[in-house]
Amino acid sequence: MEMEYVLNQLVNGLCQGAIYALMAIGYSVIVGVVGMVTFTYGEIMMIGAFSSYYIFLLFGNNLPLAILAAFTGSFLIGIVFYKLCYEKFFNAPRHISLLCTICMLIKNLAQVVFGPETKPVLDIVENKTFTLMLGSVRLDIKLLQIVVIVLVVVLASALTLFFNKTKWGIALRAVSQNKDAAYLVGINVKRTAMIGNCIGSGFG
Repeated sequence: MEMEYVLNQLVNGLCQGAIYALMAIGYSVIVGVVGMVTFTYGEIMMIGAFSSYYIFLLFGNNLPLAILAAFTGSFLIGIVFYKLCYEKFFNAPRHISLLCTICMLIKNLAQVVFGPETKPVLDIVENKTFTLMLGSVRLDIKLLQIVVIVLVVVLASALTLFFNKTKWGIALRAVSQNKDAAYLVGINVKRTAMIGNCIGSGFG
């Protein structure tokens, strides 16, 4: 019974950790490429969540469309944050843009636009449980957990391929390693940094 409890909690931990890993990947892309710390990442995730929430309300449980809407909403707000907080201070000391991100009023604006009431969590994925018998130990895995882990693995793999196999990805890696050298080889560093900021926002 104790082993069964441990294994089920391990599955829960892997699922939760996969979600945190995806958020961490997005944040590391922003910090690594743009080279500046941001305090607005929570607000970026909030915009993505609201984007998918309203897609679910309008089109039902259309998970692929909601994922696309969440990524698009976060990507676009990433452009706004970059233009306001980073572009004008690209070569300034880091604390300048950091202070700028602290001053963003996205939370208050969200309360005005979306309302202050708590939004209900929708039943996006069917509440289905698969049972595996490992000898005498019973392991229960929910369909939602499988969906979350598969999505995180697919998105992380896609990002890895993007960084290693595409022109934009290689440019982003160059900018993250040395901005001055990237300038010298003809890379538009500010535009590339904006793309990196938006991709990191989208993953949030």
